[in-house]
Amino acid sequence: NGTLLDEKMWESMMCKDMLHLICVSVDAATKETYEKIRGPNWDRLMNNLQFLKSLHESGKLPYFQLRMVVQTLNWREMEQFAYLASTVVAHPVYQLVYPWGTLTDADMIYYKAHPDYEAFMTHLRAFDAKFPWVEAYYRQLL
Repeated sequence: NGTLLDEKMWESMMCKDMLHLICVSVDAATKETYEKIRGPNWDRLMNNLQFLKSLHESGKLPYFQLRMVVQTLNWREMEQFAYLASTVVAHPVYQLVYPWGTLTDADMIYYKAHPDYEAFMTHLRAFDAKFPWVEAYYRQLL
């Protein structure tokens, strides 16, 4: 949890010397969208991402990922999210939201019946052409 993983938490972890990867689900590139999806901890998260960046740059954290679960609320921020990841020297990863029982069809931007489906697919193709190096679990749609 990126909102809890601060320096104090890191120092309390007995296994930190065995960690090779930390993956933080952020799911947004702006405070406004983050708060809609994940709650009111954007500022705390941004501070903690800076701390994780310092661990990564010092070699204490070999691999650092930021994840975006792409859905109706955030698909327009995919490019901005790649830039956010770059500011904290993290690797951006994109995956599609799945209907796990807590979401509705309205959240599934990749459903052909979604009113924004065509706009999303146009955006996705352009995004993928511009950022072919990102780890993407949406390419089956292209």
